[in-house]
Amino acid sequence: MNIDVLTKEFLADTVKELDPSLQKYRSQAKTLEDGIDLDKLEELKEYWHHDMPIEDEYDFILRMTYSEKQLLRLWSKIFRLKQLRVTVGCKYMRLFSITNKSNGN
Repeated sequence: MNIDVLTKEFLADTVKELDPSLQKYRSQAKTLEDGIDLDKLEELKEYWHHDMPIEDEYDFILRMTYSEKQLLRLWSKIFRLKQLRVTVGCKYMRLFSITNKSNGN
């Protein structure tokens, strides 16, 4: 078995492993979101997207509950996993494209 085949299998397995993790974190985030007041959830999204005025951030952070901080951590994990999934997918497609070109396809 050559290195390209092993690499492709590794990348494909990595993507398969990321999907259940993403689903788990999304489910946990949804549960936390459902328990947070809609106005507070909007504030959290504003903070997350860096749309909150900098002078309001300090007070906002001080007022955050444990659940709200947990939700931000989950959003961060989801964001990183999605980025990793895209990166792995791009590497897989690049490798697949290179392999096809070298095989004359």
